[in-house]
Amino acid sequence: TGNDVTAQLKQLSINQIIEQQGFRAMDKSWIGLRDLSLPPFNNNRWLDNNVHMFSTNILKRLKGNWETKLQLNVSDDQRIFEGSTQTSLYTFNDTINFSEQIRNSSGTRFLSGRITAEKNTDNAYYHIETKLEKEWATLEGRVLLGESTPDNIIQLVNNQYTNLQNRVKILLPFGNQIYSIKSFTNYSNVPQTLSVMPGQFTELLNSGNEYSELLQNTTASDFYQGSSLSFIKKLGNFNVKPEIGFQIRKQQLNSGISIVENTELILDDSQFNNQLTFKQILGEATFKASYKTQKMKLELIPKLRYREFLRSDIELTLSQKLRKLTFEPTLNFGSSIGKLCKLFYRSSVSNRFSTLEQLYFGYIISDYRNVARFNNPIAELQTLRNSLRMNYRNPINATFISLAYTNSTTRNNLLVVNSISDVGFTTLTAIESVNHNDRNKVVVNASKHIDRLR
Repeated sequence: TGNDVTAQLKQLSINQIIEQQGFRAMDKSWIGLRDLSLPPFNNNRWLDNNVHMFSTNILKRLKGNWETKLQLNVSDDQRIFEGSTQTSLYTFNDTINFSEQIRNSSGTRFLSGRITAEKNTDNAYYHIETKLEKEWATLEGRVLLGESTPDNIIQLVNNQYTNLQNRVKILLPFGNQIYSIKSFTNYSNVPQTLSVMPGQFTELLNSGNEYSELLQNTTASDFYQGSSLSFIKKLGNFNVKPEIGFQIRKQQLNSGISIVENTELILDDSQFNNQLTFKQILGEATFKASYKTQKMKLELIPKLRYREFLRSDIELTLSQKLRKLTFEPTLNFGSSIGKLCKLFYRSSVSNRFSTLEQLYFGYIISDYRNVARFNNPIAELQTLRNSLRMNYRNPINATFISLAYTNSTTRNNLLVVNSISDVGFTTLTAIESVNHNDRNKVVVNASKHIDRLR
């Protein structure tokens, strides 16, 4: 059809995005096909797909001022991607050039259901939402590698994805304040398999000997629960919003690599297997204070966070524990300069840490060319960001100008290293090395409407 109509089934509202701050969903695809770069123009000019979709919504009012909404979506999407790539990889000793002719086909079946219950009265507001998603995907990829005597590589991928979410929001008046209680619970399960024929990474997996088929199996699960309590109090031109929150998360990853030569051989070496458990606990306290007049708004958001991480692998009998107390303030300032110009300034400090996708000790092969493991400590990134923006808007003579400058400095305790083999296979690892990244960005936009040219 050339139209990706299934994209509309996976959109989030602004409120859902705000309420899920601090939660990043686990990757749905640990393994897959070698993708082609998408063209930089509209889908309907290149997308080759055959899609069937059914969607229905049911609204019903119940007793006690409750309103319910039931939504059901079903889709079946078949796609074909064909193209070629020419790649040059530059190493210290040589330049590796190779070409790929790629044909990928995929069939994805998607089922989702959502039920929402809402009650809004003078005394309270309740919003309860439960969502279930299920996805089945089968992918086949064929690659002709090289030009004169190309190697024919076949990849078969079987992906399944299950996701269950529950979201609760309650607003309750107490005295002169309105208290807000929020809760978000998420569970995901992702079993996947990859088959590559003929087998690749012979030096790593089979002492340099060729073999007929490579098998990669992964199963990842993720449980998350986050809750918060807050209220807003107005004091003249001041608004204050204290908030406390708590989050727990448990993720598990089981994976293994097998090679086939006449019979299947499971690689018992621990460097090719994962039985990883990653637990996270977060407690945070935020005090948001803002001052607002007709021409100016000042907002200060100091945030104190305590994090605890536990990473353990049964197969390797390895574990790591990390505790961190961080202070992450944010300052926002906005002011009008005359009637046509506005100035905005923002400064913030944030901290990020490794996710499950960056923490497994044993190798995982994601496609016929890429293999990775992260036998390193938990990454700790701290970013200081400052931004300044000025907007000039003159609707009388139709002149609009925007100037923006952003500076960010990030400190990272790990350095990612890519190792490239003689035939272009990429191995991704990380080493412990403190490094800094400074970035500066300037953006200028200007527009002028001209009624007529002289």
